[in-house]
Amino acid sequence: MYGLAVIEFDQAVLLNPNYATAYEYRGRCFHKLGELRRALDDLDRAVDLDRGDAFALRERAEIRQALHDYEGALADTAAALKIYPRMDSAYNLRGNAYSELKDHHRAIEEYTTAIGIRPGHSLYYCNRGLAYSALRQYENSIADYTRAIELDAEYVDAYLNRANDYVFTQQYGRALADLTAALSLVQQDHRLINSRGQVFLRAGRYDEAFDDFRHALVLCPDYAPACLNRGVVWLLRQEYDLALADFEQTDRLLQGRQYRIARNSPGATISLVRALAYLGKGEEARAHQIWLCELLPLESGYRDAGWVIGEHQVLPPLRGLLEALLESLPEHPPGQNPCANPLGM
Repeated sequence: MYGLAVIEFDQAVLLNPNYATAYEYRGRCFHKLGELRRALDDLDRAVDLDRGDAFALRERAEIRQALHDYEGALADTAAALKIYPRMDSAYNLRGNAYSELKDHHRAIEEYTTAIGIRPGHSLYYCNRGLAYSALRQYENSIADYTRAIELDAEYVDAYLNRANDYVFTQQYGRALADLTAALSLVQQDHRLINSRGQVFLRAGRYDEAFDDFRHALVLCPDYAPACLNRGVVWLLRQEYDLALADFEQTDRLLQGRQYRIARNSPGATISLVRALAYLGKGEEARAHQIWLCELLPLESGYRDAGWVIGEHQVLPPLRGLLEALLESLPEHPPGQNPCANPLGM
């Protein structure tokens, strides 16, 4: 449809090279088609021909934001609002730009202004909720997601965002209810099923977690996060060989996708759980080598590993295994590397 429209607008600008509206709407079509540079070229031309068109400025702001030019987007929304001060979508866009720039307080101000102009738009509540979430103001964010859902009972993103904040506040039952509601709207989504499995895991409902991870892998056999998570359930069940098989399969699935061993990286997480699995099998030496070479910062010594538990948000049952692993490691002087071969890392 948009491709055909582009052809018509081509004819329009051929007949009248100064037809600002034709450039604007052809640019909108290019935007819908994902051709952002061509869209920006057309909106530049439209704005040059008619600097009083607030909607062309707003559209260009959206394109600039998609191209990560947030300062340019802010400039365009400011110009649009100078012409049309009650353009709610421009305030929303400006809020999005501030959010991308990590200025969440100013983003909240913009979203609040947009809501004041158009209080029935669920998107604005959801966006403001995200800004509150970024500030860890979960009571406010949950209230905004709830309002978004009241306005649009099929707003999947609002359910997912609220579920995330319920997890952060350890309200696992409510998080599971939201994820199940989202799944009723978007069925057979392996990522969403895996996410619900993660909440079951946090809630200590391991059988239901395992079922979700297995279901996600049936839908998408190469989905590494579900494979890793299933391995964690095997680990909690003390099925160490099965756990290791899933961790090794996760490694294979991630090959070719550049990742590094660092805090919160996939490699660090795999190393952590794999080390625990080896420990459970009584192979402390192997766990020791993996742990030291791939995860612990050697310059700080073995015992400076408190950040590991916090950074990885280790599940309570895994925390005990992790502490046992740390206790099994011999002392050594800080800065001394006991591993001659760091596993090729």
